[in-house]
Amino acid sequence: MVDDQVKVQYVPSIDVMEVNQIDGVVNWTTPIMSYLKDEVLPDDTEEARKLRIKAAKFVLMDKVLYKRSFSQPYLRCLTPDESLYVLRDVHEGACGNHLRARSLVHKMVCAGYY
Repeated sequence: MVDDQVKVQYVPSIDVMEVNQIDGVVNWTTPIMSYLKDEVLPDDTEEARKLRIKAAKFVLMDKVLYKRSFSQPYLRCLTPDESLYVLRDVHEGACGNHLRARSLVHKMVCAGYY
């Protein structure tokens, strides 16, 4: 039998004052949300024009971005982390298995996600 010693460390080994913010992660919704909320446009005129055209298809309600749809209710836009969770839930959880990628996307849109 090996006699292992346990070393108790009373001082933390990491610097507690160093904190990284994960809320400000930039993704595809960031420019659209900043335009709809604060009317912030990119410096490039062509990119600003494209953003205005793209943002016309979205609406911001209670700090949540939704995509307008022609014949369906608003579709909630997901961040990459949220989309992985919803994909896993739709694929394995409440909605059961899927046969193809197209049917999985159809189930997500029917559930109200974009």
